[in-house]
Amino acid sequence: MTWIHSETARGIRVSRYVEEQSRPWIVFVHGVGTQGSAWWPWAGALVSRFNLAAFDMPGYGGSPLVDPVPRDLTNLRSYIEEVQDHLGVGTSILVGESLGGTACLSFAIECSSRVRGLVLCSTGFRGALITEIGAWPTVLAESGIAGWSKYMIKCRFTDRDPLKIKDQVEKAQLLCDPEVLLADGDMLRMLDLRDALVDVKVPTLLLEPGSSPFIDREHATQLEDGLSDAELILIGASRHGVAFAYADECSYLAGRFLQRRGLDGSSSTPPGTAL
Repeated sequence: MTWIHSETARGIRVSRYVEEQSRPWIVFVHGVGTQGSAWWPWAGALVSRFNLAAFDMPGYGGSPLVDPVPRDLTNLRSYIEEVQDHLGVGTSILVGESLGGTACLSFAIECSSRVRGLVLCSTGFRGALITEIGAWPTVLAESGIAGWSKYMIKCRFTDRDPLKIKDQVEKAQLLCDPEVLLADGDMLRMLDLRDALVDVKVPTLLLEPGSSPFIDREHATQLEDGLSDAELILIGASRHGVAFAYADECSYLAGRFLQRRGLDGSSSTPPGTAL
C-alpha cells in the first residue's frame, strides 16, 4: 500500500491512505520521541474498512515546531484539529499512544463533536502517577540524547520485542530536540484530567501495557473507571511501547472494537452499542 504525504498550512507532515472518501476516518497520534510512520504497521488490519491518516506531531519527525515550548494540551488539540481540517474531515476516530493518547483524550473532552471513538495505548491522564518521567532531566544532562534514547528503548520494549521496531523507534528518538522532550515531559507531569473524564462521551478502548514504567495497572484502571464507556485490555508481557511492539495484536483488537461498536461504517450495530 502507498501512503500519500502532504503538509498543513503550518507545515505539519501528514500521511494518508484513502480508498473511499466516504469511509470513516482514523487519525493516529504518536507520543514523545516517535513519529507518524510508527503507526503504519496498524494499517493492514484496518485499511479495508477505514481511511487512515497519521501525522508527525510538531517538533518530531518531519514537522517543524510550530508553537514555542513549553506548550500545553491546547496546542496538542490544535494539531489534531488542523490535521482533520487539512483532510477535509469533520469527525474521526482517534488512535493515540502515550502523549498522543493524552492529546486524543483531551480533544474528546474539549472538541467532542469531532470525535467518533477513541483507541488509547499507554495513555496517561494524571501526572502524579507518571513518576518515571522525573528521571528525564538527569538522563539527558548526564548522557545526552543518545543516552536518553537507550534509556527509553528499555522503557518501551523488552528483550523479546522485534529488533526492527526498536531500531525504527531509536532512529526517531535520536533526532529529537532535548528541549522539546523536557517540555513535553513536564506537560505530562503536570497533567490532571480526572474531573474532565466525565465529558468523554464516545466509546473508548484502552490498550494498556502490563509492565510500563510510566503507566502502571492502577493508572490504567483509574482511567477506565473515570470514563463512562470504556473497555480496558491489559497486554501483560508488554512495556510502554505496546502499540508498536504488539502492532498486529493491538490493531486487530482495535478493529474488532470499532466493528462491535458500529464505528466502522457498517449499519448493523448502532454507534456506542456494546456487544
